[in-house]
Amino acid sequence: MRVMSARLRLQQGQVILITVLLLATAVSVSMLGFIQPRNPALAADAKTEQALSQARQALIAYASGQRNNPLPVPRPGELPCPDTNSNGTAEPSCNSTATQIGRLPWATLGITDLRDGYGERLWYAVSGNFKNNPAVTPLNSATPGQLTVNGVSPASNVIAIVFAAGPAVAGQDRSAANLNNVSHYLEGENANSDTIFTTAQPSGTFNDRLLTITAATFFPAVEMRVARETRVFLNAYFNHPARRYFPSAHAYGSTEPPCVASTQGRVPELPGACGAAPVGAALPPWYLPNGWKNILFYAVAPACTNPAAPDCTGTGGFLTVNGVGGIRALLITPGTAYTAQTRPCATIADCLEPPNTASFPIFTHAPASAAGNDRVIIIAP
Repeated sequence: MRVMSARLRLQQGQVILITVLLLATAVSVSMLGFIQPRNPALAADAKTEQALSQARQALIAYASGQRNNPLPVPRPGELPCPDTNSNGTAEPSCNSTATQIGRLPWATLGITDLRDGYGERLWYAVSGNFKNNPAVTPLNSATPGQLTVNGVSPASNVIAIVFAAGPAVAGQDRSAANLNNVSHYLEGENANSDTIFTTAQPSGTFNDRLLTITAATFFPAVEMRVARETRVFLNAYFNHPARRYFPSAHAYGSTEPPCVASTQGRVPELPGACGAAPVGAALPPWYLPNGWKNILFYAVAPACTNPAAPDCTGTGGFLTVNGVGGIRALLITPGTAYTAQTRPCATIADCLEPPNTASFPIFTHAPASAAGNDRVIIIAP
């Protein structure tokens, strides 16, 4: 009887274990139904959205120098030409609207060959004044985009657009002969090789998906690159053994040369009263030709500008940012202009928003909002 009882208990245990496994499997299948779209079209849309987002981020990374790219180091803000033969590489030049739309140059961007949810390569249009060849000067965060999007999601001053073509619609032939013919992949305004594009609800004659790159999404990263390289210049200037002081700022409302010394304004470009001698330090070669001196804001502590009192031992005190004192120098990237601002900046108020317009030596760094988009970058310490 004890043997039979042991066998019975073993069988009951096995039944319980099998039941638990079956329940777990049922729950997993049920949960999978919630996680995975039941409709294949939803899965395709999700893949398309992901590909478009990755493409936009890759273009912004290229323009802001966030990766080593195989071309000569571009100016901050410039973008590659499209790919017009489907080899993944940007064309060497794109000087007409017809050549400023083509395939996304994924190899030039250093990313994978992105496809939408229907297996199609992405398309890409670039504004003429942001293309890298032939380059248009100046290019800075006051440069407007030249593309326009109409329809259900309108946008103006667009810098670039990435497109997902989706499946072919009536009249499109996607055979090898038409591999790079935009009219067999995009529809309507999107396929006529001008600077105006459109968005619409999906239909039997239109299924393009567009993702725009506007100034608000593009320039924060680009301006940070400009600020980083300008910070390198200013620190190299200070650290030169013959100096150990920062140059004064060049005052707004004046031209250079001569340099009108101030505690806040522009980064000085030439030797003179501001002390910006080029020995041991140099601004990036793209800085002055592209007008960044009229965009980026520079402030310096009075204690750090006296050649006779090196290592910030002069009088006048230091800067403060968000309640933290002892700041020797800082930069502010102004972001895109608000309605009342004029670019390039002729006054501090054209570049910055309150309280940074009239609070020297106290400055504020806050998240971008409808009231302000100043971003403070501390140079030293």
